[in-house]
Amino acid sequence: MQTEESLSHFNLYDILASFLPGAFLLLSLLIPYSGAEIILTEVTVGGSIVFIVFAYTLGLMTQALGGTIHSSEDDFIERMRRVTEGTKDGEASDVKPTDIQFVESVRAEFDLDASYNDWESIYRLVLAKLETTSRSRSIRLQALFLAMRGFTVCGIVLIMAYTALLVLISFDLAEAAASTGTLLVLLPLAIVLTFLSWSRGAEFSEDVISYMILEYTLERNNT
Repeated sequence: MQTEESLSHFNLYDILASFLPGAFLLLSLLIPYSGAEIILTEVTVGGSIVFIVFAYTLGLMTQALGGTIHSSEDDFIERMRRVTEGTKDGEASDVKPTDIQFVESVRAEFDLDASYNDWESIYRLVLAKLETTSRSRSIRLQALFLAMRGFTVCGIVLIMAYTALLVLISFDLAEAAASTGTLLVLLPLAIVLTFLSWSRGAEFSEDVISYMILEYTLERNNT
């Protein structure tokens, strides 16, 4: 049973965090050169394997780049800073009783003193612990956050790629199967994708932290 849950988590992370953004980016980069019919083209088994490998590899690259743009760990560290150090002058306090209880529980369980502030390690440790329990909401939300972060990177890459292609076409330095009009439609769509993915990813990041704190507290109270 535990092996099946671990495999389920593995597949969830791989599909949402890596494969989907990578496949979307790969197809979006190929469409201007091959046309939209590439999506409906019948492919061989070998071609499918190559596509999956390239899509997964691109997905891993988007996550590597995404980690430098936005990390849920950074949001968690900032939230714990507000709990342990208080808010800055003029800032409204949004510290919840569950946040305080979480900090106290973590320090008690792992025998940490009051000056300990390596919350990045605690973030990973708590998520790893939750993966071994039946509480999986924060794990699923983490996968969704990573997916949105991946699509944010996809949007940024596509904005640069479509803009560069339009410039090259205008100077007769490149040709594309897609018309200039099509590219002028794809470019704003990429901008919208970037904005929406970033916004939704920020929401998922906060949800991950909230549910992680809640599930850890519930799990600890049940033991």
